[in-house]
Order: sequence, then structure tokens, then C-alpha cells
Amino acid sequence: MTSLVDLHWYVAVLVFESSITEGWSDPSVDIQFRLVRAADADAAFERALNLGEEGEHAYENPYGQTCVWSFKGLKDLQEVIDEELVDGVEVYGFIEGGTADDHVVRKDQLTVFLSGSIDETPKERAGDL
Repeated sequence: MTSLVDLHWYVAVLVFESSITEGWSDPSVDIQFRLVRAADADAAFERALNLGEEGEHAYENPYGQTCVWSFKGLKDLQEVIDEELVDGVEVYGFIEGGTADDHVVRKDQLTVFLSGSIDETPKERAGDL
């Protein structure tokens, strides 16, 4: 049996896609960054797939249609470099071309500061529900 000391942290990037069962609509994609603790990359991969399958769900939207979120697979899986998860630790990163201006947004454009009820979930603020 693997002890907690032998486990590593990984970041799994899960991809979900929405569909409407009654009629047609443009799909939406939900990209989720999930922390996974596992003994090795293969175990982290399997755990990430399980999280994706467990994350599938459906609900009735305000128009009376059934919206289904289906797990489509992984976009990425990275081991967290730092062994201890503490304030300020990098858990996921990548390098892209372009300038910083292509990626930096104002404070009021950050998800945490978007207008909406404090009781709303991030998905509700984004208009997914």
C-alpha cells in the first residue's frame, strides 16, 4: 500500500462539453483544473479519468431543456513541481508565444471580481445555468 509520503501532486486539465437533448444549440466547453494525488503518472491519469466520469451531470435549464455536461478527456496532466502545497506555489503553467499584453487583463475582468450575486457559483455567473 502506498503511503501519503510516496504520493505526488498532479494537475489534471479536464475537458467537458455541453449539449442540449431537446433541439440544438452551440456546445460550450468547460475546462477544469483539478488537483490529483497519486503514486505515479499512470495512477494520476486513471484518477483524472475517474474524476471526469464522476463530473458528468445534467440539469434542466431555464428554457425547460435538459443540458448535459459530458466528459470528453484530458487536455493536460502535469506533476506539481513543488512537493508542498503552500501559498504562492506554482501548480500549473505553460509558455506561449506573443506578448504579455495578449494575456493580462484588468482586475474587474478577473473571474473572482465579475459582477453577480455572491451566492452564485462561478458557472452561474458565467451564464451556464
